Amino acid sequence: MLFTEDATYYADLVKNKKISCLKLVEYAIDNAIKLQPILNCMTITWFDKALCQAKKMDRQLQYLTEDERQKLPPFYGVPTLLKDLTEFWEGTVTSNGCALMRDKVSSRTDAYVQKVLEMGFIPIGRSNVSEFGLKTVADSNAFGAVCLPQDITRNPGGSSGGAAAAVKAGIVPIAMGSDAGGSIRVPAGYTGLIGLKPSRGRIASGPGIYRGFNSLSTQFALAKSVRDVFTMLKNASVYSPYAMCSLPTIKEEKIQSLTKPLKIAYSVQSLSDEPTSSDAIKAIKSIVSYLKVMGHEVIEDAPAIDIVKLFHFYYITCLVETGRNLANFKDQSDRVLCKDLGDLAWLSYKIGPQISAYEYSGMLKDQDILIEQNAKFYQNYDLFLTPTTISVAPKQTECALPQTLKNLLSNLQSMSIREQRDVAIQAFDNTYRWTPFTQLMNLTGDPAISLPVYETINGLPIGVQISSLKGNEYRLLQVAKDFEEHGLLKTHIVSL
Repeated sequence: MLFTEDATYYADLVKNKKISCLKLVEYAIDNAIKLQPILNCMTITWFDKALCQAKKMDRQLQYLTEDERQKLPPFYGVPTLLKDLTEFWEGTVTSNGCALMRDKVSSRTDAYVQKVLEMGFIPIGRSNVSEFGLKTVADSNAFGAVCLPQDITRNPGGSSGGAAAAVKAGIVPIAMGSDAGGSIRVPAGYTGLIGLKPSRGRIASGPGIYRGFNSLSTQFALAKSVRDVFTMLKNASVYSPYAMCSLPTIKEEKIQSLTKPLKIAYSVQSLSDEPTSSDAIKAIKSIVSYLKVMGHEVIEDAPAIDIVKLFHFYYITCLVETGRNLANFKDQSDRVLCKDLGDLAWLSYKIGPQISAYEYSGMLKDQDILIEQNAKFYQNYDLFLTPTTISVAPKQTECALPQTLKNLLSNLQSMSIREQRDVAIQAFDNTYRWTPFTQLMNLTGDPAISLPVYETINGLPIGVQISSLKGNEYRLLQVAKDFEEHGLLKTHIVSL
């Protein structure tokens, strides 16, 4: 049985004794066995562990009254996937999509995964990712490329591409992800799912590490319904006295309808050299027309930002943070070999340690200015609307670096530091040319959601991204709920 409905639907079946936790997990395992050879969306499986957990939860159900069952955690017995990147679960491997870490067993459970378990989810495995989440496509030397369910010659985006493919194909009804530069929103946009990147400080983090990827990263999920997203948000958010940045928890019990018209800015102007496609423009125009009909004021406008500085900061963060993570993984010659890593990870390993603290500190100051500029923009607008990506999901053959860049990488050792950094910028520019709209919100910490409102004549989705001021997830979900109630969200699964 494919999971055609949302996670709440299946949790309600369990609570009303219409299906067992064991049966749901068996369905998910059966789906994974059949579809993994087609999609390559998983890296690690815990089938036996999940079956044992399901049986244990079913035994607990036997002794509960109907009232007690209704008070169970919101996703009790629902199978899911954890992402094979940073979502540490004690005693299990987290490879980060890297061959060097294929056997690295986590010694702790991070706060977000603990929240996922407390919500009643049963993880059946890990989803495939790009190496260290460095690309907005999901492929790696270690595990290969994930395939888009609508067209397996295409990539579903990354880094949470395995999670998106698994949900869209009905393997599980919801899957966990993370987002440091679009890694939830991009695959949600490419596959036709709901992908929320919460505000910085909203979601449980730690222990020990509270500024993942220099505070650019946050964990969350890819889903098929707004109610799943809202329930996840309420249960995964926490005010933490340990974290440098933490927001109050959301108090609303349900999503209320909008009570007043909103003032919304929109833009289709690409921030990369790659132009926005006609389909992405059509997606925005269709939503602009709908919003105007619903009485909202919609104006073409965008924050005045220094694009070069924005991407420079983002790329340097990737190089430094990934390079630091790789520092402890060396072969017998006390060095990591190029063959051990993908292109961007290799660049990070070589160049990351060369970035001075002086330069990094200066970029943090630029980030503060960017946050301030963006906040001033939201003094005039409630929301900002853009395409999630400039086009539909790319072909697998388009995802690799051009041979000219690969040749430069092979000669990196002979280059000056400045030449190496120029190569790195070219490589990152090439990788992010399809996804220039998402990184801004990671740098500012603002929330953003990708909604599946458009499909091409060939059935390929293009998401629209809506963002707001930090802390305004509830407003984003109000708009998403409005879209959902009017039948605009195309979250149906694809049967392979």
